[in-house]
Amino acid sequence: MRIIAVIVALAAAMGLVTGTAAAVDKSVPFQYQQQETGYWCAAASARIALTAKGKYVPQATLASYMGIRPDIGLPNINNLKNALNHYTGVGYYQVKQWGSDAELRTRLLADVKFNVDRGWATVINVTRLGGRSYPGGHYAVIVGYRDSTHYAISDPAYPQHQRIWLTVSDVTSGIKLRRYVA
Repeated sequence: MRIIAVIVALAAAMGLVTGTAAAVDKSVPFQYQQQETGYWCAAASARIALTAKGKYVPQATLASYMGIRPDIGLPNINNLKNALNHYTGVGYYQVKQWGSDAELRTRLLADVKFNVDRGWATVINVTRLGGRSYPGGHYAVIVGYRDSTHYAISDPAYPQHQRIWLTVSDVTSGIKLRRYVA
């Protein structure tokens, strides 16, 4: 044990050990695609999430399967869940909804870490994201995390946001109805 302590002390003195852990970034592999219409954010987000599992389904196919319409967009979040499960061929995805902001923050972080560590993305419905407001709602994808402080977001509305890092609180504070698909 004494030898280990001496080695650690020497490594610290040489600057090889700083005493602080490096940030851990984890992401799923995915292919970005911008939404093809102004109301296909759910279809584009589903496509991004599916590419993390090696599935490349056209947005038009996803929009049709989910019943997306120009006047309302995605009529029901369960349609998104069903499409993700259908095209991955498993019943992995669920709609999750929480009763408080604190519970949302805790549960979303746990779900994102669980999913990303296993190669799955999480789809969120937001009213605010990355400094933009979406009064009717907007879908985007969480494709990674950095420790417990940031999410990597892929936003199909903006090509410059193929992967942006936003704080956990910025993301959770904008989630519509405290629900998401994970």
